[in-house]
Amino acid sequence: MRNGGHSHEILDDWYFLAVTTNVVSSPAEFRRRKPKKGKNAMDKQTGKLIARIAENLPDMDGDLMQNWIDNPKGLQNVLGLALCPPGTAPLDPLIRVDRTIRPNYPEWVTKMMHPDLEVTGSAEFNVSRIEQWLHPSQKAGVKGEVIYEYLKKNGMLENCLDFRDLEEIQKKGLAFFKEHFQDKAVFGWRSVVRDRRGRLGVPYLVEFGGMVVLCWGWLSSVWLADSPALRFAS
Repeated sequence: MRNGGHSHEILDDWYFLAVTTNVVSSPAEFRRRKPKKGKNAMDKQTGKLIARIAENLPDMDGDLMQNWIDNPKGLQNVLGLALCPPGTAPLDPLIRVDRTIRPNYPEWVTKMMHPDLEVTGSAEFNVSRIEQWLHPSQKAGVKGEVIYEYLKKNGMLENCLDFRDLEEIQKKGLAFFKEHFQDKAVFGWRSVVRDRRGRLGVPYLVEFGGMVVLCWGWLSSVWLADSPALRFAS
């Protein structure tokens, strides 16, 4: 989303409803060291690793050492587990939403534009199957008001995610958000509201300051391709 020419710009007059979840290290941490390239460089590094392993072998009697010599496959498995431990388990993609819980809207909200839709929606869904929908003109930039009218006119609003869905996604934490929505702001168009000044706003999730933040964007702003609407697959 853009207002004043900057994607995801944080404006002073935007309202934020921010909740800190699981904070993890910056992605920059994974880019600090570049892998060495070239056969000679890799051979030299491998030699150093072998020498370091040899220096740190535990004390073994001759029989135990010979057992490992005679069992190269077993040795390979032990070294593999020790030097290359399995990665973390895949994050559970299921989102569970208790529809009996009323949305906790900010105090500045004066009207919910679609209160009849607040109690609808799935009690459980797989976030990996959620559609990240863009308006036909969104890659070039389109105002939120145009997106909103398009969704209503084409009967698409009912299948959009809402405020409660975004709350439950937010609770999954930053690693989960990065896995499914890297570098995007994702919107719940079923929960468009009006504030005291008559402006229409829509909730969205975005990574900001090492957190997953639940924010509000005004429909007078411009949406770009990095700001999709989340919709249940029809």
